[in-house]
Amino acid sequence: MGVELPKRFWTATQATKTAEGYSVELDGKALKTPAKADLVVPTRGLAQAVAQEWDALEEKIDPTLLPFTKLCNAAIDNMVQKAGLVVETLAEYAETDLLCYRADSPEGLKRRQSEVWDPLLDWARDSHGLFFVQTAGILPVEQPPATLSAFHKWLSQMDHFQLMACHDLIMGSGSIVISRAVVEGHIDANTGWAASIVDEIWQMEQWGDDEEAKILRDTKARDFKTAAQMIRLLHKSEGSASNTG
Repeated sequence: MGVELPKRFWTATQATKTAEGYSVELDGKALKTPAKADLVVPTRGLAQAVAQEWDALEEKIDPTLLPFTKLCNAAIDNMVQKAGLVVETLAEYAETDLLCYRADSPEGLKRRQSEVWDPLLDWARDSHGLFFVQTAGILPVEQPPATLSAFHKWLSQMDHFQLMACHDLIMGSGSIVISRAVVEGHIDANTGWAASIVDEIWQMEQWGDDEEAKILRDTKARDFKTAAQMIRLLHKSEGSASNTG
């Protein structure tokens, strides 16, 4: 028997400017995080996204329908204390980036990986001077220390909200290169996600899809795209806070 979800109890939902940033109010009462901290975000755009998903709820408060709220809660409740550890964990993905580990067969998959992944590695090299060593198979290769250091510095300069979004991008895709390309607007979220599942797409084309795998893939895709949208919203501060209820 499932857990009974709490009922919606408010009428009006509003994103509001505060001294610290932007909050979301339900009938004039500010939202709190699970740890009872004020849910205050850096930009109006992100606050409005949170407000809109609360306003869209119908009879029940379903956490699965509050992806931006979930990310903001995690940024506030977890990242402040754990930012250093998260940076170290995410930076390690530069050592084992998905794009560097290529199939040794079949030829069709090898071509597909090259077509999709080579331009991204070229972009990292040409735009940022970041070089990667590629290999066929799963045996690890060492990446240039300068590349590893550069990605660590990139992550270290992020605020807690940016880092939270990057956490979901990198963990979801398995690639810090894809994630940086999305963050910097070189590719959009759909392109980034498709690049991260090149192998799965190729396998589906050969053998068809599996319903259970599709459900899992769709969930991961939604999380990846939500994180990418959060990055965009963190740069969107224009506009006015408005009542969405």
